[in-house]
Parts: sequence; C-alpha cells; structure tokens
Amino acid sequence: MKSNALFTLILVFICTVIPGRISSQADSINNPVVIGLHGSYGFIIPHTKKIEPLSHSNPFSFEFNIALHLTSEDIWKYCFCYPRLGAAVHYVDFGNRDEIGSAIALYTYIEPFIGAGRRLSMAVRFGPGFSYQTTIYDETENPRNLFFGSHFAFLAMLSTSLNIKINDNLSGRFTFSYNHISNGGTIKPNMGINYPLMGMGLDYTIQPYDFEEREKNREIVLNTDRSRFDLALFFSGRESQQFEQWFGVYGIWGGYSH
Repeated sequence: MKSNALFTLILVFICTVIPGRISSQADSINNPVVIGLHGSYGFIIPHTKKIEPLSHSNPFSFEFNIALHLTSEDIWKYCFCYPRLGAAVHYVDFGNRDEIGSAIALYTYIEPFIGAGRRLSMAVRFGPGFSYQTTIYDETENPRNLFFGSHFAFLAMLSTSLNIKINDNLSGRFTFSYNHISNGGTIKPNMGINYPLMGMGLDYTIQPYDFEEREKNREIVLNTDRSRFDLALFFSGRESQQFEQWFGVYGIWGGYSH
C-alpha cells in the first residue's frame, strides 16, 4: 500500500500547490466557466489475491464537474497550453451493492488541454479528493469486503480525454480514467480499490472564448530566483492491530532546493 499512498501524495501536490501558483498569476481576462456531465463503465483490478473473489463486477459512474478554463498569457507560459481548474462530484456503483456498495467523492483537479478551442483537442486530468463509501468491512456480516475498512477515505484519479467541439458552447468528450480509493491505512482492513473506467459525456461552456494561438517561447525564464526554501507540517494516523488502538502520526518537514 506504500505505492498507493505515494501516488496520492503526488497528486495532492500537483493539484493543490501547482494550481495555486498558476491561479495567482492569472490576469483579469475572460476565463470561461465550463460545466460537464459524464458517465463511465469499467472494471475492478484484483491487485491482490485477498480481494480477487470480489473483483468480478463492473463499476459504473456518473460525474458532474465545474471548471474555469484559464486563458491568460501567464498561464500559457507555464505549460504552453490552456488548463482547466475545477471540482467534480463523482458517484460510482461498484456493481455489487450487497458487499461493496457505492461511493460518492468530491475532488479538485487541474486539466491541461492540448489544442484548446480547436475542433479536436486532448486533455489530461489529475485530481485528489475525499470519498464516502456506503458499504464497508464487517467481521461477521461483510467479511469479504477488504477494500474498505472505513466509510471515509481518499480518492486519487488520473484521466485522459478526446474532446470534440460540437458548437461554440457544447463539446463531446470520450474519456479513460484510472481511479483509486484508499484511507491510507489509517483503519484496517484497507486493501483499497483500483477501477479503470471508460466513458463519454458533454461539456457546456457558458461564455465561449476564442483561444489565442500563442508562440511557444522556450527561452522564457518564469522564476528568476533559483533558490527555494520549503517548510511543512503534516498529520495522519494509523490503526494498530497489535495494541487495538488508533495512533496519531505527525511531524515537520523542511527542504532547500536550487
């Protein structure tokens, strides 16, 4: 489970630190609001033999999201693209309501677009969030559900999409996503669940914007100060089966980079 926790931490960094840095440099030009509704269907990956008996169902999901499509020149200089910055409500039924149930999650995301505003465009979305599971492990009534030991957990997702512009306001989307839900090992059992999904949906842009074709100037230096100090406090927790008790885990981290 260490790799899953690391994956979650990486996505948290990408989707919280980077968007904050980008949004602080956006100027006051028009950033169109986009709302979307998407549906998906997929399968569960049996990443360990212990959850293999419950991995033969097909999850389906519905998702509503809202985003700002960032359009400024400062944003362009960061990635030579126009990313969306948004939030989504993600509902998934795991195809086995009696033992696995369903989950509803809220996550934030950043989504760089390649070819924004064109007839065809591609995008990659990174998003961390929080999830609530309706059905969890019970030693007597639901002993096979080793995916979830708690109702509350974390969601991490990565997706790619092909977008087709229908008109100025409306576009269709075909997506493939990889989704992971885990409580980080704070409460046992916590095998976590990995479920890839394929789907489609529609995005509606409230105020369409003509994206400017800008030059990719790779000689631009965005950060002239090459030295950086970082300091962070962190807190988590861990359930101890040996002592039958939950312990807090906390610490401080610092770093210098050049």
